[in-house]
Parts: sequence; C-alpha cells; structure tokens
Amino acid sequence: LDERRRKLLERKQKESQRNRKLEERIQYLNQSNSKTSKQVRRMLIKNRCTGARLLDVKDRVYLHCVGISGDATKEDYCFFSRQDTVSKVVTSLKKPLSLPPKGDAELLVKSQEAEFRRLPPTMRLYEAVSRDFLQEVDSIVIRNYSGENEEPTSSVLDDNSNDINDELVGVERSESIATDDEKNESAMDKKSEEVSEDLPTARIQNMLQRLDDAEACKKGKKKKSATSAKVRSMLMKSKAFGDKKRVSNMTDRFFFEMVLFHACDDNKEPSTKPIFMAKTDQVGRILRDFVPSICSELSSMVLTPVESNGFRKIPLELTWQEAEKKGLVKQFDRIVVHLYK
Repeated sequence: LDERRRKLLERKQKESQRNRKLEERIQYLNQSNSKTSKQVRRMLIKNRCTGARLLDVKDRVYLHCVGISGDATKEDYCFFSRQDTVSKVVTSLKKPLSLPPKGDAELLVKSQEAEFRRLPPTMRLYEAVSRDFLQEVDSIVIRNYSGENEEPTSSVLDDNSNDINDELVGVERSESIATDDEKNESAMDKKSEEVSEDLPTARIQNMLQRLDDAEACKKGKKKKSATSAKVRSMLMKSKAFGDKKRVSNMTDRFFFEMVLFHACDDNKEPSTKPIFMAKTDQVGRILRDFVPSICSELSSMVLTPVESNGFRKIPLELTWQEAEKKGLVKQFDRIVVHLYK
C-alpha cells in the first residue's frame, strides 16, 4: 500500500503541475483578448472557424483548439459535426496544430473543478455537449504525450476524489472498475432499458389501433405477410419526407413512420408521416426537424412499442444506428412522438 500511495501522490503532483502549465499557456494566448466579453469571444470563435461548408450550421460544434507538444504551442479554429468522435477530432487536428502524426494525443476540456480532463476517444461530440463536458462553442486543448515520462490525463469519467485513501480503496477493487468507454456505454444502456410506466399507454394503443383500422378500411382487409411488409417498406421509401440533399445516399438513410401524439389535447387527432433521417443523426433531431414549432413549449419523448404492449423511451442522445444496434428500433418501424405538458 505504501508503494501505491507513493505512486498515487506522484501522479497527483504531475497532474497538478501539468494543469498549472496548461493554464499559464492558455492565459498567455488570451492576454490580447482579455478585454473581450465571453459573448463576443464566442462570436469571434464561430467567425474564425473553418470546416466542411456543406455541414448544416445546426449540426456544428465550434472549437478554439490549442495544440501543445513539449514546449511548442499552436492554435487553430475549426468546427466539427456533432456526430464526430473525439478520436476523429484529435486525428484531424494533428496536422493544423503541428503535432507528431504518429504520437499519442488527447483532447482536454476544463472540468467544473477548473482542472483539465480528457474526453474518451470514442465519445461523440453530441454526448460531450449533452453531459456538459463541452459547449457548442468552446476552447479545447490537444495535448501530445508521446514522451517517455508522459502519461494520459485523468478522464472526465474518472472519480474526482482528491482523497488518496479513497483512491487506494479503488485500486484494491480495480478488477470491478469499467474502462472509460464501458462506463459511457453502460450509462446509455441503462437509460435505454427504461420502460415507461407513467405513460397513457391505453390511449396511445387505442390511437394506433384507430390508425391501423383507418388504413385497413382504405386498402381493404388483407392478411399480414412477408410480401405485404416488403411492399410497405418500398412505399415508405418512395413517400418518405426528409432532407435529400443532406442525406443523398439511400444506404445512409433510416426510414420510419412517425406518429405525433398530443396527450394534452383529446380533440387533437394524431398525425402520421413516413420520414427518413441520417443513420448518424441523433434521435432527438426528430423534434427539431419534424415536430411543428407550435409544439416547442410542450415536453416530449420519443417512444417505440415493445412486445409487452407497453412503450420504451429511446434516449434522445443516441443516433439511429446506435438505437438499432441496441435493438430498440428497426428500419420501417413506427415511432411515437409523445407530446405532453
């Protein structure tokens, strides 16, 4: 334990020194803009950022990037897609920031404790934003640590405890501690497994049954078969609404039937529409792109039916392909957007 205590103390001291040096460098870079307000600085960052011009403005994350390798410091301004992973951001910034192409590097953000913490490589930017690790207009540090005595910074997902004794207890239980990515994924899994019990399930089921009955009356009663399901999917593909310019490739599209259900208005008839979005789009984007702005003051959730005649919430932070991989949705499924006060 004494050896472990010594190593933990050394690690704490190294991280403290590293944080102090990083802070000094960033303060030096910001000296010329010391009189600039935060709001004006955000606008300046957005104006100076470069990136893929075809990327929708609403999908961008604007970053003031500071690259640090040894004693060298360089800065750049770039915007990225909310769907990009931290690893992709780091890789694409190595050349503009003059970092070694084959060296190890990490993306650091300032935590609530005013310390620099590392974002996990597989975390997507929208996840970092939704969990308040990152802002949509923010400053980051890309740090190269390929030297012999260099090691990665603590992660944003690590325990923030400063008590060495607490950390020693954690070391003794290290076999049961998950990695950064496992922690991140397990949190999302727990969120997606929640079956909503407080919903007006009977009303939603009755509403869906009325829609099915109305459709059957139009087409005549037919038995469900593999053939009819295939025809339904073909019809949905041909009639689906979506941004054809943004998602031009058919294989990149996720098709589904959206049902808009107003729980707070019994007189409001549910509406249904075939839709496609990019497989890499967040589920929550459906609220922005396809729900009328008049409903913006209402609370909302995105639901999918389950076999037990209930409904499961789909985490808005997931992408459609992630939700499909977890078995929450399938192509051509019926998705209920539940609006309530």
